[in-house]
Amino acid sequence: MRTIGDLHTARQYLYLTEAFAWIAANVHEEPLTRAMRLAVSTTIATSNRLCGYATDYGRLSALFTVRAFSLPWLTVELNPLNTHGGRGTLAAAIERVARSCDNEVRRHVMDRPTSRTPTPVTMTLPRANDAHTVTVADATDAAEPAVPADPAVGGQAVLDAPAQLTITDPPYFDFIAYDALSQVFRAWLSDGAIAGAPLFPRPSAPKAADTVADADADDFGARLGLALGRACTGSDSLLAFTYKGGQDAWDAVGIALDKANLRVTALWPVLADPHMGHHTHEGNCEYDLLLVARPHHVTTATNPPTDPASLVAAFRAVRRVSGADIANIGRAYAMAFTRWGTQN
Repeated sequence: MRTIGDLHTARQYLYLTEAFAWIAANVHEEPLTRAMRLAVSTTIATSNRLCGYATDYGRLSALFTVRAFSLPWLTVELNPLNTHGGRGTLAAAIERVARSCDNEVRRHVMDRPTSRTPTPVTMTLPRANDAHTVTVADATDAAEPAVPADPAVGGQAVLDAPAQLTITDPPYFDFIAYDALSQVFRAWLSDGAIAGAPLFPRPSAPKAADTVADADADDFGARLGLALGRACTGSDSLLAFTYKGGQDAWDAVGIALDKANLRVTALWPVLADPHMGHHTHEGNCEYDLLLVARPHHVTTATNPPTDPASLVAAFRAVRRVSGADIANIGRAYAMAFTRWGTQN
């Protein structure tokens, strides 16, 4: 396989090209166009030659189920135009996009200690269309992102105040190749735009020779710092994100925090992938590190309240902690030690 097109059978390629072409020719209202393109694009993950078949639950397994390209060649093929079967069908994809506009969501909640099994709960989340604005922009752009000016969607000319709370999931350097995983979708949607902004800005990913040593270079750490700095500028701003990775990855986070003038005010492990499939291998991490940061001018430099060894010992008293997790926790705290602060 040398091109994105090679990932699909002739039938799959015909279905995808015809679907996108039909939307372009027949749907001319921007919100509906965007929703339809989103629905079709989600079916790319189940309309390709690298899907597996999950025998334990009897359905096609999407391309990036384990955050990587699958190795087996497709032995079964989903019919994307089936009207009632398969989560990867076009009908199911359109239904999911339509359902995202509802005020109710259904979630499975673990209510311990009264229950040890997840319980389905329906939550009502009322929408207020005049109270929020959603925009697509490159977070590393020096200029403020433009947003719709239409009062009907709550738009302003520019974002007029710093965010009080930013919760994000930045790319994990080279721990997971997010740029490669998104390449398939970027190829099909490269001509898409929302409110004048490109749908896919340049991905933040380490370059082949990226040593993350130069904070002024156009490298991963510097670009991450630009994004984090734009997200956390006000006196009451708080930034939180989860992270894991090798030494270069945590070095890049240190560069990003320095460039954004941020101090770490909290850092603790969060059990993210407990005994799930590939994560059970001794060499893989089950914990993410949740990092909380605030601007320099509202913090005072201090030492962290604990050390990695004490933290790991406390966790080991409760459950197993792998060598990979111990190393990840140690690297995180070593990075944060000289960047720690308390809120003024």
